[in-house]
Amino acid sequence: ATVVSGSGFADKSTNASIRFWDLATTRCKRVISPLEAQVEKLAVPPDGRCLVVGTWDNRVRLLEFGSGAELRAFTPHRSPKEQRGICLSPDGRRCAVGHGDGTVKVIDLANGRCVDCRGHLAHVRRLSFSADGRWLATASDDYSLRLWDPRTGRLIAASFYRAWVTAVAFLGASYRVAIGFSNGT
Repeated sequence: ATVVSGSGFADKSTNASIRFWDLATTRCKRVISPLEAQVEKLAVPPDGRCLVVGTWDNRVRLLEFGSGAELRAFTPHRSPKEQRGICLSPDGRRCAVGHGDGTVKVIDLANGRCVDCRGHLAHVRRLSFSADGRWLATASDDYSLRLWDPRTGRLIAASFYRAWVTAVAFLGASYRVAIGFSNGT
């Protein structure tokens, strides 16, 4: 995974490390290594000041972008169910994490409070907030797409298909969702 912020970008390597790069020179500025666990997912909030990192030990860490200093860490899921997907709300205040057991956790990054979204029966790999942050769409290996209220965890709607839903994204400021499937459609 690679994420861009301002004049730099970050990527994860196969060991438990993150590299920070300068876009202008394309040189590696810093390597944070090793973290306690393999890096699974990366995301950057709109202000670009920090990096949200999901790791195989089920922790979500906020690192200062560039320096890699840890600002906060959360453990939203206590059992060993690895993270499969991660996304940030458009305002950067909440982080949604999809897990291997089908649960979705929405973390308030200011206070660490979690909201559970339960209903998927398999890995939740892709997640997307609507542009206003009001809805959360999740795609799972259970052949479903689900729409949630991320503030309460309430299921709003579910659609079922004949293939794994492998991609999901809200289209601009609308509430329309684009989806992709494992069979290429």
